[in-house]
Amino acid sequence: FMIGSSTKALTTLMMARLIGEGRFEWSTPVADLMPDFAFADAEMTQRMQMRHTVSASTGMPRSDMELAFQADGDDPERFLARMRKQQPTTGFGETFQYSNQLVALGGFAAAKTAAPECGLAEAYRRVMDEQVFMPLGMNATGLGVPERDRALAHATDMQGEVQPIDMHMADFADIAAPAGALWSSARDMARYLQMELAGGLNAHGGKYLEQDLLRQRYEPQIRIGRESSYGLGLMLTKESGLDVISHGGNTLGFSSDMWFMPDKDIGVVVLANLARANDFLAAIRQKILELLFDAQQKSDQRLLLAIRARETAIATLAKRISTDADAQDWITDLTGQYVSEELGAAEIRRNGAGHCIQFVAWDSALGVETLEDGQRRLALISPPWRGMLQLRVKDDGNTLVCASGQQQYAFHRQSV
Repeated sequence: FMIGSSTKALTTLMMARLIGEGRFEWSTPVADLMPDFAFADAEMTQRMQMRHTVSASTGMPRSDMELAFQADGDDPERFLARMRKQQPTTGFGETFQYSNQLVALGGFAAAKTAAPECGLAEAYRRVMDEQVFMPLGMNATGLGVPERDRALAHATDMQGEVQPIDMHMADFADIAAPAGALWSSARDMARYLQMELAGGLNAHGGKYLEQDLLRQRYEPQIRIGRESSYGLGLMLTKESGLDVISHGGNTLGFSSDMWFMPDKDIGVVVLANLARANDFLAAIRQKILELLFDAQQKSDQRLLLAIRARETAIATLAKRISTDADAQDWITDLTGQYVSEELGAAEIRRNGAGHCIQFVAWDSALGVETLEDGQRRLALISPPWRGMLQLRVKDDGNTLVCASGQQQYAFHRQSV
């Protein structure tokens, strides 16, 4: 299975091992390890330490669209070069802001200290093998879609039915590999969790990592909510009165949950080949806490509410998004080629009785969402998007704007 952002916990484990070898410290400025790298904000470039890249505490916003739309042939070097244009949206250390780009930066910078002769992708691959997978016996874990014994990616369609999606859509994470590109198995992830629970000892009782270095990753770096914080590539939460360390993961076709409680000697990993399976995974976590600790029984109710919310969302989407003839006539006026500086090329074209939009690496069927004020937007309706990714039309159809979080990206028409 692809484990998504559960990769982050393994990346910071690799970083801790390299710190134990004296290659750098958590407080080492990133610029010392990658002197050619810089942010648009000079102060940010100067202040960014290795710990900050994996602590979600710098004020840099999440900008995952640049990953999801990544073009074929992209690589980590070009990916990091594009980060030069990023600006923080809150003060340093003020707010929890999750950034896959920053984790990628930190993971690649760390790996280069141990494999300076390699490019970023190969350095991370090699160092993770040497520092994490081989020592822990994680023989089924690595980068790239496995040639065999792999789960197939799935997502839900507009009717809520589960559909397989193109495995090529899993490739988007590779350019930010330290943040979420690993493939693993439940058995391999259990081996990793056994090491965490053993305080840094391997399966044979030998020392894999100093306990102090291991547990520095558990120290809160920024508050998320009243009972949750973010450490170094790990979530720190209190659930049913219990201290839980975790990191889940989501890609376009997979979901994962990985959590452990060192003081209770319990670790759990659940892997699913379905996008956005978070409610299912949360219900499993709650059920385990109920079974082991007699916690308040609310997993069944939580799952029931999630199912009802999904049914409501599906019904709402069906009312808001249309694929009828009138909608398709409106899309016809928008056919043509577009380009975005950040996200690459796009083309809207007729596809049978409907229309689709083709990006560099993938495509989607199109519908039209009509807002309460009468304005219309293009909606990507194929799995995994199912209407949640939209394009606002501006400038008489010559500009399509894609908004994600605090970021906006414009596709400008090149030809009709």
